[in-house]
Amino acid sequence: MMDNIITNDISQKKKIETLKHFRYVNERNELTQKLLKILNIDENNKTFCSFMLDNDKEKQQKILDLEPDVKKYFSTAHWSYYHKNSKAAERPYLSLAKSILKDMKIKVNKIRASIKYNNKFTTCTTYEVIYH
Repeated sequence: MMDNIITNDISQKKKIETLKHFRYVNERNELTQKLLKILNIDENNKTFCSFMLDNDKEKQQKILDLEPDVKKYFSTAHWSYYHKNSKAAERPYLSLAKSILKDMKIKVNKIRASIKYNNKFTTCTTYEVIYH
């Protein structure tokens, strides 16, 4: 009997998550466009550098400010951003951004690159965003 209740709860949760995916299509697209704008991703620039994001508190905050809408329009139960003691806690803004993109089926390739910052070269993880 108890197994049946648990199965029903899981089944109901899956239905709700699926509904969010279909119910909030426009809102999810708008939120994704906001994120891409924050990251300066457009047709001419399809990359962002984690080092530059780490040093831009304003962009970090803008990404984190998306969280209330993210919880409303996305099924976030399995996102590392929302799990305590997760590696995502080190850079929550990056984790949240990558989770949104992944959920929207936007591919993100990780590339190691060398960039010049304050007249010094540093190694940086660059993310290439591939979407249609």
